[in-house]
Amino acid sequence: MTLPVGPYQSPNEPLTAAVHNAGHVVGCYAAGLSLHSAVTGEVCRGTPLGLKRVPDHFSWALLCWTGPAAEAVLATRSGTPVQHAAEWIWAQYQAGSSDPYAGGHPEPAEADPAVLAVALSVADANWKAIERISTALAVAAAHGHRMPGLSPRQVGHLIGTGTGEDIAGAFGIWEPAMAHVRESRRQAAGNPWS
Repeated sequence: MTLPVGPYQSPNEPLTAAVHNAGHVVGCYAAGLSLHSAVTGEVCRGTPLGLKRVPDHFSWALLCWTGPAAEAVLATRSGTPVQHAAEWIWAQYQAGSSDPYAGGHPEPAEADPAVLAVALSVADANWKAIERISTALAVAAAHGHRMPGLSPRQVGHLIGTGTGEDIAGAFGIWEPAMAHVRESRRQAAGNPWS
């Protein structure tokens, strides 16, 4: 089942928010972190999944970026070319957010841009888990059940394996796409170091 939403729609769209939050969940597990609170289909505001920032910047950035990455992967499943989805997430990355309470992402200076290719690969390789979680969140939201959401135990059941999927195949798709976006932006700016 492919949900008919993507990153170009309103983030307040319930299915987009569900896919976004399911991406954060998969990123959380991929980073080796544990959920301690319920996951809802509500629009992500501030810290993803209510987790406290972790000292490992790459793991934190992975957790933050797998939400938007899930939206980008969803768009590709709905016919958006990989390169367009890569350009969309790059624009989100470049914009950053200096206000953590506005639901922004880590500033570009806080996260290596390689995290985008990894986040996209994690979301793509674990798409079936994202789909199961987002469907459960969307069904609950459609029935007016905003809280308490899915418990960590329910999420674990929906994810299945505790280790996640091998991202090698997906990385072979997303890393070149992100490298192309970064190189084309660098050339357009006339800056060999960006």
